[in-house]
This record gives sequence, C-alpha cells and structure tokens, in this order.
Amino acid sequence: MGYIAPECFHAGKATQQSDVYAFGTVLLEVVSGLRPVTKIDGFQLLVDWVWSLHRDGRLLDAVDQRLGGDYVIEEAQRVLLLGLACSHPIASERPKTQEIVQIISGSVPVPYVPPFRPAFVWPSMMPVGGGDITSTTMDTNSLPTSHFVSELAPRSSYEQYGDDDSMV
Repeated sequence: MGYIAPECFHAGKATQQSDVYAFGTVLLEVVSGLRPVTKIDGFQLLVDWVWSLHRDGRLLDAVDQRLGGDYVIEEAQRVLLLGLACSHPIASERPKTQEIVQIISGSVPVPYVPPFRPAFVWPSMMPVGGGDITSTTMDTNSLPTSHFVSELAPRSSYEQYGDDDSMV
C-alpha cells in the first residue's frame, strides 16, 4: 500500500507518474531504514511521518539511526526531499524521470517541497476537452459523491469548539 500512488486507487491503473511515486517511497525507505507502512509517532505511513518532520524543520531525524551520523548530511537531505517530491499527492507535480536522475547526481537542485503535504485532488484538474489549458471549467457530472458523505464527522464532534474559537 505504501508504494501505491493515490490516483491508482481511483484510476485503477499504473502510470509513469505512479512509478515515480513508488520510487519516492523507496528513497524514503532506504534513507530511513523503515518500511513504507510503519506506525511511528502517530503516523501509519512513512511518507506522512517524513512530511511532518520536514514541516517541523527536522527532516534529518528521518535518517536511519543505525548510521550513527556516518553519512553526508547534504546527500541525505537531497534524497529525503527528492523522496517527498516524488511522493507528491498530485501526480502532475512530481518530478520527471530525467529530472530525478539529475537531482540524484547533484547536477540539478531538488524542486521546492512545501512544508505541508498538499491535499490529494481527484480527478486531476485537467480542463474539459483535454489540452486547452486556458479553460477553467471541469466536467464533474460523473463524480460520485455518496461515498464521501459516510466519511464526514457528525456535527456533534465539532461541538467542543465554541463560536469564539478559531481554527486558523
């Protein structure tokens, strides 16, 4: 499960971009020494844990402790950031294969990795009609919504927050 890109659950097929996602998971696995489905610090997936460390400015805490500091910090950081970039929830935001090779070799810097893991969006925001990127409309008539309703928290679960409390 930890190697499967989020869009594969919806599309039911693998793509080059989903392979990049899996490669990102392998990178995180190699550097951390942990399996992709690992319960650690309240997270069930390795990628979520590493993303939280990145958010907190503690990315290098993901490096396998068995290395005992015997590694090049810049290389570990590069590979961890590349692993997160490859594990971006939105397939079109993941680096291309050629760029990955250049990043690993050090000839190209790692792309920007936001501190917070972006939300997965399905379907991808392709314009209606295929390739017209100037269009801002999207056909959502075929999107089933019934399965989303069952996952919503009941209203009573929000009652602990008063009207004066802010979530921002």
